[in-house]
Amino acid sequence: MDNTVNIFKLVQNHHRRLESTFKLELAGHHAKQYDSVETTYYGCNFSIILSGQGSYTHLGTTYTVKAPCVIIQWPGEQVCYGPDKGTSWQELYLVYSSELLDKLIERKFFHRQKTYWQFVNKRLILPMIYKFVEQLSDLTPSTELDLLDSSAESIIMHTLLNESALLKEDKELIAYIVKELQTNPAHDYHFDELARQNGMSPATFRRKWMKQVGIPPGKFHIQKRIEEACRMLSETTLTVNAIAESLNFTDPLYFRRRFKIETNTTPSSYRKHSTR
Repeated sequence: MDNTVNIFKLVQNHHRRLESTFKLELAGHHAKQYDSVETTYYGCNFSIILSGQGSYTHLGTTYTVKAPCVIIQWPGEQVCYGPDKGTSWQELYLVYSSELLDKLIERKFFHRQKTYWQFVNKRLILPMIYKFVEQLSDLTPSTELDLLDSSAESIIMHTLLNESALLKEDKELIAYIVKELQTNPAHDYHFDELARQNGMSPATFRRKWMKQVGIPPGKFHIQKRIEEACRMLSETTLTVNAIAESLNFTDPLYFRRRFKIETNTTPSSYRKHSTR
């Protein structure tokens, strides 16, 4: 996709063969949007911010906007949004008729309590968006738009299903990560990157984590991995080396040392006494 392209396409009157529920009214792409917009829209608008950051004001509340994210604009309500002064952002916008508002609410695409959300899993979603923009740029009056309608709906759905924990309260965010570590202890977590993905500096994340959990996230993760190792030693016949590998310990000797530090015994001794 050529990220320098600006596109605006009015597509409401293009032919549809299957008459999808969510027919686009118009769609477009700003490669570099510099100016803020203060207006009242009369359609149901989705602005998908692909790069950059700025702000969004709706019903008296101002949100800090950081890509990748989605902003929605309700029909008949004034909004103001745009990139920070002196910067730009890249934006894909999808607009539906106000007549579809009830169906968008029923589909949970529009929600009064959520007019802005960030999303993760960019590796999945951004290629979908870029393909959509390519298709949009090639439209002719005779193009059938069923697949484009479907692609737009899929993009919105994927951003919601991959919504970031950023907008959660800090306590909810920490609880979410704790649950993730407990559920998937073998995963290789990078806590500094995890903090940045959720809108925190690494230092702020660790301070809030310590206040809520009481031990550093790395040590907490090790404990969860060792707890899972104990379960596997008791309930399976896997070798110690196989258990170490399954829990992402690349060095079996390091696994044995960590196990003894955390449990005051060796994996073999733990298995011997736990399976009596």
